[in-house]
Amino acid sequence: MDNKKLFALIIVGILCLTMINAMDWDNVKSYNTETKTATIKNGLGLGGKVADITLLTSDNVQVNVGYNNIAKVIINNTGQYGNALKKIDFFNIKRGMQQTNKLIEYKYLDYESVEYNSFEEDCNNRLVNGSCSIVNKGKKIYTKEVWKDLNTKDLPEGIITIGLFTNVEKGDYVEWIPTWFGVEISEWATYQQVDIDQFNDDAIDGSLWDTVKRTEDTVAEQTNTFLNIYGDGSAGAGDCGRNGLACTLR
Repeated sequence: MDNKKLFALIIVGILCLTMINAMDWDNVKSYNTETKTATIKNGLGLGGKVADITLLTSDNVQVNVGYNNIAKVIINNTGQYGNALKKIDFFNIKRGMQQTNKLIEYKYLDYESVEYNSFEEDCNNRLVNGSCSIVNKGKKIYTKEVWKDLNTKDLPEGIITIGLFTNVEKGDYVEWIPTWFGVEISEWATYQQVDIDQFNDDAIDGSLWDTVKRTEDTVAEQTNTFLNIYGDGSAGAGDCGRNGLACTLR
């Protein structure tokens, strides 16, 4: 290979690297504090919109020890974007914002249909003991939320809901600052380890929020258990409190 061809290849390589870096350098952010939405535009803010990114969870998510969802965001991406989820920096608030290392896992929200048996209390056809019977009204379908691994930092065009998952340790009080689409979003957010018995009605994020969702997701299991106990409702349904199940479960 002569020197001219080698020089040309070097120039092309430099230009390619410049083009890759240029994807981010002119991106700027505006932030809406009410909606907790970061809007990313290119061209130093004079160009087109790149993405809207909204934090769906609390500014301070309280979670218990263990593997937990510490945040949920929704991204509306106007075009395919390489290395959109570039990095997240973590800072230990209890140690004067000392930077710390945390292994974060990205997951995306998907939905699955679940079939379950539906039951209804029938007090027009009472049992021998006078109790209402339980009638199997057939099968119904409900939509279940499912978190699936997102094994890339590239994002396609469109809307995607992303969850951040990590192993929460005892005493954690951590601020996380993402750099996404080439822009640092410092307005977000923290997560804090709190013992489960300290949760209250205002702490409905993180593991407690997941518990609420898991309770909803057990409808199918509960109704199928109900069928196993009472069959078609022709016998034994008088004791509606047995095994913690309610007559009005549907």
